[in-house]
Amino acid sequence: MKFYLLYHGWWELEDIGANYYYDGADMNNIESILKLEAKIWIDKYIYGKENTDLQEKLKREKK
Repeated sequence: MKFYLLYHGWWELEDIGANYYYDGADMNNIESILKLEAKIWIDKYIYGKENTDLQEKLKREKK
């Protein structure tokens, strides 16, 4: 679901300059948020571990 929200949020940012899909994402940070979300997903579903460092970094990026 997060990738769906990021996809449409990014599209909206490029199209109308606003994002109503993913809270905290703007044109300055959406690419890094997407990469962090992907790394968190890979760690969880491929490697079977929770990466709290990446989750904390994501929280800081969204501010």
